[in-house]
Amino acid sequence: MSLLGNYMVFNSRLGQVGDRMQLISPLMTISQSTQLQFFYYMTLKQSDGGSLLQLFQVSKLGIQVQLLFENSMSVDTTWQLATVCLPLGSYSLAFQGTMGYPFVSDIAIDSIKVTLNNQCLVVSGPTTNNKNGKCEIVYP
Repeated sequence: MSLLGNYMVFNSRLGQVGDRMQLISPLMTISQSTQLQFFYYMTLKQSDGGSLLQLFQVSKLGIQVQLLFENSMSVDTTWQLATVCLPLGSYSLAFQGTMGYPFVSDIAIDSIKVTLNNQCLVVSGPTTNNKNGKCEIVYP
């Protein structure tokens, strides 16, 4: 998380409930065990009018292929760290924010990094924050 650098905000002051905003990466090729880490901040859980943050694998044709991460709950009012094991292949990543109530459902993401991790195993299904995550990091 960067205190002096740049971060991305899905701003809930603009638009209405249900609007979607996306941040899409350039096309990349993942040929080894790789993980994506990022920090995110959400103000309210979705059931209280907050937002939904999702990360999708997107094909070269721009089609959402697989949901890799989803969170609709604000654990608390601090930045949270997410780790997602990335599947092999050539694709883009799309962070998608779905807006909740105006003025109270901002989402921010920061410090996005992709790193090799030979202990990262991809298991089918999305990773959810701190609940039955489907991405395993195995330590010997």
